[in-house]
Amino acid sequence: MHSFYESKYLGKVLYMKDIQDLNRRDLNTLNRELSSAVYKMSKQMHDERDTADTDWLHKLSVKFKICEQFLTRVRDVRDNDLGKVEAYHLVYFRQAVSNVLGPLQADELFQRAREEACRQLNKES
Repeated sequence: MHSFYESKYLGKVLYMKDIQDLNRRDLNTLNRELSSAVYKMSKQMHDERDTADTDWLHKLSVKFKICEQFLTRVRDVRDNDLGKVEAYHLVYFRQAVSNVLGPLQADELFQRAREEACRQLNKES
């Protein structure tokens, strides 16, 4: 049996393998949704540990573990896999621009874009 998570905010059912296909915005949305679900379930299990039905607590515990697994995978994909894709994308894009404009113009354009990116980061911090 494959675990799944039904995302209210993305409006779809996700399996673990689907996470790698999400864009950064959807990954961040899913991260917030799962973090909230894990927090609420953890609090609920703690608050009702002595009064709740053991079957109910077990079911909640299973949901909690599944959400934790999805949250871990979302963070891994967001922090590692997408970073690699973006790095490769930049290399291939730079090569394509170089092929069209020539290496000198591509290097100048790349440097200007880097300077703009640094200025933007300085504004944000």
